[in-house]
Amino acid sequence: MLVLPVVFYHLGKPHGAEITKAKSDLRIALLDWLQGHAELQIFGAAERYRQHAVHAEKRLLNAQRQMAGITGLANGVLLAANGLTLVLMLWLAADGIGGELPNPYVAWSPLPRWQVLS
Repeated sequence: MLVLPVVFYHLGKPHGAEITKAKSDLRIALLDWLQGHAELQIFGAAERYRQHAVHAEKRLLNAQRQMAGITGLANGVLLAANGLTLVLMLWLAADGIGGELPNPYVAWSPLPRWQVLS
C-alpha cells in the first residue's frame, strides 16, 4: 500500500513532462500563428502554421489521454485497496464472537449496506 504512490509517480512522470512540453509547443505555435497572421497570409504560409498548431494540439491531447489512463488506474487500485482494507477490518473485528474463528463471509455481508449509507 505504501509503495503505490511511488509506482504511480514513476508511471506518470514521463507523461507529465510530455504534457508540459506539448502545452508549451501549442502556446508557441498559436502565438506565432496569431501574431504573424497578416504576414503568413501574404506569403501563403498560414495553412502550414495552422497545421503545426493542430499537430501540437493532437500531441497534447494524446499525452493527456495517457495521463488520464494512469490516473484512472491509480484511482481504481487505491479504491480496491481501501475496500480490501475495510473487509479485512470487519473480518478481524468479527474474531472471537461466540468463541469461533472468524468467517470471511461475515466481512462481506455489511458491504452493500455500508455503500448504501455512504
